Amino acid sequence: MGKKSKIKALQKKIGGETAGDSSDEELDDVSVTHTTDERPTTPVRSKAPDSVSSVSELVEKLTDKRFTTREAGLDLLIKHFQSSRANSDDLSIEGYQDTILTHLQRIVRKPFSAKEGKLCAHLLSLIGLHLGPDEDEFFKNFEKPLRQLVDGTNPVLQDVRGPALSCLALLTYICGGVDAGYKIWSYCERILKEEALAVRESDSEHSGSEDDSDDDEQSQSTQSSTERPSSSVSLRSAAAEAWVLLATLRTPEEVLTHSQGEGDSILEPLLELLQFHDGTGNNIEMKVTAGKALAFLWEVASEAEGGAGASPTELGTSLCSDPNTVQQILETIKQISKDSSKRISKKDRKEQRAEFRVIEDFVLKAEPPEESLRMQGAVLELNSFKELHIVETLRTVLGTGFHSALRLYPVVKDVLGVEYLTDHIDGAGDDNKVNKGSSADKTRSNYRKQDRKYRQMNADTMYDAGDYED
Repeated sequence: MGKKSKIKALQKKIGGETAGDSSDEELDDVSVTHTTDERPTTPVRSKAPDSVSSVSELVEKLTDKRFTTREAGLDLLIKHFQSSRANSDDLSIEGYQDTILTHLQRIVRKPFSAKEGKLCAHLLSLIGLHLGPDEDEFFKNFEKPLRQLVDGTNPVLQDVRGPALSCLALLTYICGGVDAGYKIWSYCERILKEEALAVRESDSEHSGSEDDSDDDEQSQSTQSSTERPSSSVSLRSAAAEAWVLLATLRTPEEVLTHSQGEGDSILEPLLELLQFHDGTGNNIEMKVTAGKALAFLWEVASEAEGGAGASPTELGTSLCSDPNTVQQILETIKQISKDSSKRISKKDRKEQRAEFRVIEDFVLKAEPPEESLRMQGAVLELNSFKELHIVETLRTVLGTGFHSALRLYPVVKDVLGVEYLTDHIDGAGDDNKVNKGSSADKTRSNYRKQDRKYRQMNADTMYDAGDYED
């Protein structure tokens, strides 16, 4: 085979050009390119764009007519912002920001599917963290379409309402400013109360149905009665989380005023979430959400009292004028912390007990939570439900990139009150010092068992080799 034939055969093998003559210099270039492509790369936590050219390819996906392609583009852009980077400049979308936001506006106004709507809301949350505060124009461009998603009645997009509200609350918290903060805070409160009222009215209608209906009609009525609250419970849970997030920006006196409300207290819909069950046992997350929201309110009431040692009932009556509601909340928290129901799995039951023991310790015994959060550049001591709620909100949005967020997102550093960063970059975002029985405590225990096992194995090896001296 001649020299040119060998060159052409090699080019076909590696996908190079096949037309025209080649030279020794071209062959060298191809060989170098092929060698570079085969070179092993450092593994990353998630697949994400590694360059501006990659971002440009993802922007093209957002313009595609196929919704599946747009979903893939949204997902990869999310991973771009969640991936571990050397510094914040590596997250830059400069040159493509306006184009990306234009397409996101188009998607959020009319998502084709629930998945596309959820991905769009998630990406907007990450971009909000990337842009930081004082981005009024960005916030105003997306406030209205997000509210339209939350208020929408399209049955295909019902599952988008909760994520859209969570996104709106975070953008308000980061970029919205004072006036928007009050407006969206009241909006979240209204949703929480109105959805709870709608469920109560629905339950009342079904309970007033005729008793002489046949078994099939009775079964259908029971099923629809269960499904109606289930369809809105995710939105109510998102509204509770959003309300607490925006309440962290307010003074204790303002939170107490909103808690008492005009008519129904905010405690009543939170109690309903706390007591909600759909017969499947898959309601732990919403119960924990309601429990932590209530713990936050008791924390605010205690702060407003100046830490004077008021009883749980006295703190509750400062949040709600109905003593019966307060008593039901206290009893329900105690009950859930010791729940032994067989309707949920053993694993979920343990998780629920662990979460509610922390809530019970504070609400009933005034023992604040104690957690130590290790991140790249800092170790944070978390001693309040306010701090825990902010951290959990950021963790949910940032995903695998949470552990490095202090270096990559200046606004996260400001929100968490970190003044300076150390040179340590081994933080994994783990909660190291936690309450006994929590999931983080179990993880830490497993790590310690592994360490002890490895140390014992090393010691056994030394004995066997005769390297150990008495």
